Amino acid sequence: QFLSLDLSGNKGLSDDAFLAIAEAIPAKLETLELCFGRCSQLTDRSLSSIARNLPSSITSLTLKLTACEQVTTVGIRALAGKLPGAAIEKVSIWLDHCTCADEAHEIIQEALQGCTTKVKVHGKSEVMPA
Repeated sequence: QFLSLDLSGNKGLSDDAFLAIAEAIPAKLETLELCFGRCSQLTDRSLSSIARNLPSSITSLTLKLTACEQVTTVGIRALAGKLPGAAIEKVSIWLDHCTCADEAHEIIQEALQGCTTKVKVHGKSEVMPA
C-alpha cells in the first residue's frame, strides 16, 4: 500500500491535527510520503506522534518538512528511534530551512547503523526569510 499526503503551506494545523493524522496512518503500509513544508505549527511532539504510529511494514518513508522551524533534533531522534524496528529500505527527508538539518543526517545514520537502508537528508540549517 501507498499513502501520500500533501498539506504543505497549511500553517493553521495544530499538534492535535498532526496527532490525528498520525493515528490515521494505516497499519499495513509499505510507502508513506508526508509533505508538511511550511507548516509552521509542526513541532517535535507532532513528529514524535508520527514516528510512534509508523507501521512496521514501512519500506519507504519520505518526509518533506521544509521550513518547519519548530522541529528540532528531539523530533528527529524520536523518528530515528522508530526506524530500526521497521523493514525500512529507503528514507528521504527534506529539512531545508530547519534548525536541525545539519544534525539530522548523522542522527538517522547512527540509528540505522548496520542496516542497508538508503538514507537521503536534504537541506541545510537556515532560517527562512519571513
